[in-house]
Amino acid sequence: MISFEIAFKAHLPFIGIRTDDPVNVRMVLQQLTGKPVQPLPTVRTAPVGDSYLWWTENPDHITTDMYRKLCAATASAVVINPDKPNPLVYDTGILPTPNEFYRDYLKNFVAAEQIEPIVQQLKGLSLKTAQEVVQLTMARVQSIAPHEVRKTRQMMGGETPGLMALETDYDFYEWPTALKEWLTLNESYFLDLNTPQQLVPRGLLLGGEPGVGKTMAAKVLAKHWDVPLFRLDISTSLNRYLGESESRIARNMAVIEQNAPCVWLLDEVEKLFVSNGDEGTTQRILSQMLWWLQAHTSRVLTIMTTNNLAGIPKELYRAERLDKVLHLEKLSLSGAKAFAVQVYESVLKTPIPQKRAKALREMLDKGDKGTYAHAEVRVLVYEAIKAQNWLVDKPSEPVL
Repeated sequence: MISFEIAFKAHLPFIGIRTDDPVNVRMVLQQLTGKPVQPLPTVRTAPVGDSYLWWTENPDHITTDMYRKLCAATASAVVINPDKPNPLVYDTGILPTPNEFYRDYLKNFVAAEQIEPIVQQLKGLSLKTAQEVVQLTMARVQSIAPHEVRKTRQMMGGETPGLMALETDYDFYEWPTALKEWLTLNESYFLDLNTPQQLVPRGLLLGGEPGVGKTMAAKVLAKHWDVPLFRLDISTSLNRYLGESESRIARNMAVIEQNAPCVWLLDEVEKLFVSNGDEGTTQRILSQMLWWLQAHTSRVLTIMTTNNLAGIPKELYRAERLDKVLHLEKLSLSGAKAFAVQVYESVLKTPIPQKRAKALREMLDKGDKGTYAHAEVRVLVYEAIKAQNWLVDKPSEPVL
């Protein structure tokens, strides 16, 4: 999606933007354009010169006559929160907030060394919403630390339909060998701003059976780099108006890019290609994603997951769109036994006694399975802790 700044430089007559901040929108527009902002005249004979940036919230003002007048004057009018697509309006998505607005707000009560880390957690939000996040964080924990600001933002939900900010905390994770090797090769190139664009990691497609930790991998990578994690839900982004589904996807991708560096998750991507009665929309969304994956230069790591690699078009994950396809395997029986011990110790924060380790191994043996998904082992351990009352029963036997 072309940004608001580029659309303004191109002198497009009607430029659509979306914002949840009616209080500061005119101030932001003036900062971005350097022009005073005035309401679009409603009198047909009133002139519209290029000395001002015009704005309107009324769809009745968007007429072909006004379009021609704006074109003749090489002037632009911003349409705030258009309620439906209009062929006269070029939609630029979410109105960006300049980072200096966040800094000016924070400098009055945040230590100088904390300002930039907190700005990173507020990027992509309107100034009004950013202020709400900071105030709610203060009320919630009586401090303003970057990780707490991020947690508050996640608790408040997504910025646009179909986009959700996810929590990145987790108890325990066993790195699959292939993923650990990829990270070892790529981790120093993701956050370093001096990295040539060609070397910045772009993303992964993670395949494998349900429960092997594909979705968890996105959370772990975001936590490892201490960056935001977003999940894009295609079905929630769909809309009944022609072209609006594609506009929502574009707006969501723009929000993700405004939060770079970050990780975004497209979970169970094969479901996008199950017929929903509108093949045209599906194909247009696929074209959008293919273009973005190929062309974007932002530090956004894409993580796609699938339970059915054969159900995904190969062009979605070819080289230069994603870095690699990794298949995550189930645990062998011996691997499951070792993993069960690690899960126990991560939950109860104490080394496991020998008898309890033996009991977990026997439970896995009784399962009569050659392999286990990571999620299956977790659930087995959780149930054993509850069934055996291990949470409150203090063991006296030796630990492993």
